[in-house]
Amino acid sequence: AATFSSGEDANSILSGFTITGGSNGIYCTEAMPTITDCVITGNNNAGIKLFSGGSPTITNCSIVANSGAGIEMHPRKAARFTFYNYPQISNSIIAKNMLRGIFGGVPEITNCTIVENLGGGIYGSRPTVTNSIIYFNGNAITESTATITYSDVQGSWPGLGNIDADPLFASLYWISSNSTEAGDYHLKSQAGRWDPDSQTWVQDNATSPCIDKGDPASAVGEEPAPNGGVVNMGAYGGTEQASMTF
Repeated sequence: AATFSSGEDANSILSGFTITGGSNGIYCTEAMPTITDCVITGNNNAGIKLFSGGSPTITNCSIVANSGAGIEMHPRKAARFTFYNYPQISNSIIAKNMLRGIFGGVPEITNCTIVENLGGGIYGSRPTVTNSIIYFNGNAITESTATITYSDVQGSWPGLGNIDADPLFASLYWISSNSTEAGDYHLKSQAGRWDPDSQTWVQDNATSPCIDKGDPASAVGEEPAPNGGVVNMGAYGGTEQASMTF
């Protein structure tokens, strides 16, 4: 549906689109564009496919319910050289994809929510993951050399600040269901959680263990008060929709 293949840099910006119905939603090779505030859903293969040094910056995106992986990456080998993909992915939801959430590559993943992907959360990658939630996937992380800190990983993962606990999302549409709609991945909070349906703050009867559990060195950003002074894990951490501290 959208292709970057002419050496585009960060000044080439794809913003605010719903990208659906393609073979791959976005294809990127030998380019480093900016992809922001997009919904990438219902594509016949990968939501985003990267090849040969395709290394976009992906922010505030929902990559949901694609027939392949959420983000699929393949290097190009030429003689003694290998051209890997190094995307930077932040504050994004990668969910409900039929294969893996993230496949291959050397991604830098910050404040992302990777959930309900049928084939697993992360596979065959060398990611650096911070302040993220990897839960309710077919498998959390397999065949990967991952550096993970201050994240909620189902089945646990070694690393500073990591936890293994039900993140208490507002709602889930389980991977076994027929629904292709993503859940509401805001974190439950007795102090207040943003509800996108009513466009108001609501209070829950429980508080997520992922609130205030991100890297203390990360900026709290636009998190509303009371915020505890520590960024939340997950896609809404550091944003104005971050769940409040109880």
